[in-house]
Amino acid sequence: MESSLATTSMKVAEDFFAGAKAAGKKNLVVDVSANGGGYIFSGYDLFRQLFPDIVQEGLGRWRESPGFVAVADVYSANSADFNADTASEDIIYQYESVYNWRYDLDESNKHFTSFDDKFAPQVYLGDEFTDVMQWDFNDPLNTINDTYGFGTDITGYRSRANFTRPFAGPENIVVVLDGYCASTCTLFSQFLVHDAGVKTIALGGRPSREGLIQGVGGVKGSQSYGYADVYANVQEALAFTNDSDIIETLSAYDTYVLERNQVSSLNVKDEIYREHLDDGIPAQFLAEYSDCRLWWTEAMIKDVSEVWKAAASSAFQSGSCAFGGIEKPAPSYPSKNRRTTPRPRPFDRSRFTLPLPAPPAKRGATPTKRTLSSKMQSMTLANQFMKVVD
Repeated sequence: MESSLATTSMKVAEDFFAGAKAAGKKNLVVDVSANGGGYIFSGYDLFRQLFPDIVQEGLGRWRESPGFVAVADVYSANSADFNADTASEDIIYQYESVYNWRYDLDESNKHFTSFDDKFAPQVYLGDEFTDVMQWDFNDPLNTINDTYGFGTDITGYRSRANFTRPFAGPENIVVVLDGYCASTCTLFSQFLVHDAGVKTIALGGRPSREGLIQGVGGVKGSQSYGYADVYANVQEALAFTNDSDIIETLSAYDTYVLERNQVSSLNVKDEIYREHLDDGIPAQFLAEYSDCRLWWTEAMIKDVSEVWKAAASSAFQSGSCAFGGIEKPAPSYPSKNRRTTPRPRPFDRSRFTLPLPAPPAKRGATPTKRTLSSKMQSMTLANQFMKVVD
């Protein structure tokens, strides 16, 4: 997989943090101004480089249409006896896909136990969704594999599990935003704020409006598909099924839209905060105001380091904000209070009675590097982690 840019950026960040620590630096200004997103796994990795001891919570769900369920039926059935050593590239792709119930982790970071456990419709205001899910960073095909994966492990997992914080805690870090942050940038910011307790500074806003402003103004969806990606998955499923009902459902998808617009994409995955698991409100529709608001100055426009100086003053030196202020969090390792009992299904729907989790199936050795077809490479980029969310 063409992940050299992503892995290089990981190394740059790692070297920068190590250099700062060696130089005795105690505080960090994280400037994500004008950041429109990027590789999803890069956002996760950067957070874990800063807080390797905190397991981030990236809960997402997909809208369940008849077409989605049809593809899930095919991919899940084909993945039943998966062996990475002998599987074709098509079956590996289907196995390493959201449409396979064995892929992803649930809200408790455990594997789903059945098709219904992951795909039984969760109904909110009459619309049907999957259960929430998270990435499995302990899956080598997903991460370190050069053909199907990111090309490296993610910090906090496997070969990169034994990292330590380059800075003491959330009181030593501040995030600078300007309302542009979107996509993977929102995930990274979300982890820093919600999981680690880092404070935020937002620059700008309309001078006529007083008060705090939102620093994250872009899309908070956590994955996107191009129109071509949707159609490619439909065609992949059709090529691997003889089920007449599935064929009828998927045959409704054609190239009408693609022939007229080949660049449009869809936000296919809602990001759901834990406190909104029951009401189902996506992060996209929640107002989240920064802790401190600063005005742009002429000096900042001419020299970006002036932005960092102002942010450092407000965050670490008791400097004032135009609105709001930064109260230093307690210098401790934040912990997350997780629910220990199953959450209720929405609108008094009964929860499925599930068997005890079975031991995970023994996965074959990670296959050696292969050369993917252009079709499969494009689908893999979209269906897993490397699709840039715009």
